[in-house]
Amino acid sequence: MESSFLSIIPPIIIIALVIITRRIVLSLGIGIIVAALVLNNGQISQSISTVIDAIVHIFYSDGEWNSGNFYILSFLLLLGILTGLITALGGNRAFGALIGRRIKTKRGAQLMTATCGISLFPDDVFNMFVTSQITTPVIDHTKVPRTKLAYIIHSTSDPTCVLCPLSSWGAYIIAILTSIFTVHNMPESPLVAFMIIATTNFYAISTLLFVFSSASFDINIGKMGQQLNNNDEQKAESDSNRGKVSDLIIPVSILIIIAVAMMVITGYKNSGSFNLSQIFSNSEVSLSLMSGALFASLAGFLLFFRQVTAMNQQLNSLPSILVKGLKTTVPAVEILIYAWMLSYFIGELGTGEYLAHFIEQTTLPVSLLPFILFLLTGAMAFSTGTSWGTFAIMLPIAAQIAVTSDPSIMFFLMSAVLSGSLFGDHCSPVSDTTTVASVAAGCTQIQHVSTQLPYALICAGITACSFLLLGLTEMRIVPYAFILISLVVIVTYFIKKQKQQQYKNEQETLSRVI
Repeated sequence: MESSFLSIIPPIIIIALVIITRRIVLSLGIGIIVAALVLNNGQISQSISTVIDAIVHIFYSDGEWNSGNFYILSFLLLLGILTGLITALGGNRAFGALIGRRIKTKRGAQLMTATCGISLFPDDVFNMFVTSQITTPVIDHTKVPRTKLAYIIHSTSDPTCVLCPLSSWGAYIIAILTSIFTVHNMPESPLVAFMIIATTNFYAISTLLFVFSSASFDINIGKMGQQLNNNDEQKAESDSNRGKVSDLIIPVSILIIIAVAMMVITGYKNSGSFNLSQIFSNSEVSLSLMSGALFASLAGFLLFFRQVTAMNQQLNSLPSILVKGLKTTVPAVEILIYAWMLSYFIGELGTGEYLAHFIEQTTLPVSLLPFILFLLTGAMAFSTGTSWGTFAIMLPIAAQIAVTSDPSIMFFLMSAVLSGSLFGDHCSPVSDTTTVASVAAGCTQIQHVSTQLPYALICAGITACSFLLLGLTEMRIVPYAFILISLVVIVTYFIKKQKQQQYKNEQETLSRVI
């Protein structure tokens, strides 16, 4: 189909519906139906046939099965099972109790939380719940407000997951990239592309740096420093006290080891080279992730059976544990399937070609595209409360704009989409990750949003300027230097401000005593 104004109608409808309904799956589904009707000039029978073709294309195309898509979906479901098992085992609480004996200060508690947040990367929901359960005893003991805990777990889990290919986020993004590269007949490895894109995901990078800076110097902006009265609201589950440290370490270690080992094995098999770059460029990421999750889940089952046998309990709770775990990843599976279908239709409609042509007609400099896409996707994710949905809608569009305008900036545009989506998701009061972070930390959603917003806006401002510099110079070193200099200046400012406030408080206390 020749690209025209009609090609942007499905994405516009999807965005509008998501903002109005807050239901990404429903909105994507309606958008796909509209796309099929537009593609077939309103002919219903042909539109139905095209939708079926799009579904079939996900699992079978070019005369062979798309096993990678099966592996990705299996990985996400297995990850949900693993999350449920580890939570039920209670190894997270045992690990937290062990570490907590050695940490006595606010800085130590915050740094421990941030470190856990970047270590437990398989999934953001898993990360936030496990990190909060590990660190809550230490956080409460050192009188760090629960809002600070919510900020740290939220601002380490998502950025870490979006930068790591061994996470549910990484698998999801790589799957979308695979679909995009297939549509455009691009030879690039999705894994290598993901790693390149991660190097310019400035919001994730600046957020992680700012989290560790605020933890190291106990920087509390706005209301963050106030100790809330709900620190004792979140209690550990009764069954979590029976766990062992090994109940957490063993499954997570198996996931990492098996996944990395399978990447090396499949990469060597496909490349026939011992070159590390060639190995990872040719590795079967989806199969590797699925294998790691499978063996980790099996280990989780064995640990669960051992625990049940030792305590002479029944297995009646196992189904509910598995269902609870699957509930964390089934929505991702639904969105991913719709994302694959949307990518197919956007390619057929030529949406990106039309937008690129429109941008060229308005004489908008190509160098401004990363900056503009960051702002656009940030606004979209904030309105919709979903970063994954924004990925699904905007990554294919960004790719087609780059293909038809300037292919050399494709990865920059994709980085801008990921950064903007993450920023909007962080700030959004209707985001599912905002809800999870609030529940996991034991504070209200409004408290979390209002206290995290200043931190997120600071990082967003730095990121926007960084993408502007990247577009103008096309040199990564320039925005890197800007990020570091900006953070040093900002951190120094808040340290000085807190010292002045502390001195003022001491003087007021002294005057009252006198």
